Amino acid sequence: MAGENVLIQARHAAGLSQAALASRAGTPRPTLSTYERDRTSPPLCRPLPGS
Repeated sequence: MAGENVLIQARHAAGLSQAALASRAGTPRPTLSTYERDRTSPPLCRPLPGS
């Protein structure tokens, strides 16, 4: 895991696929992929789904 993005490390540690994490986060899987590849950053002040 050396050199992996922190988001990827956390997702793997939680045993989640990209699709599962994206669903829980309320974001499309391709968007999550761009976050993991450091192509873009998630917004910092986005409300959580259901809140």
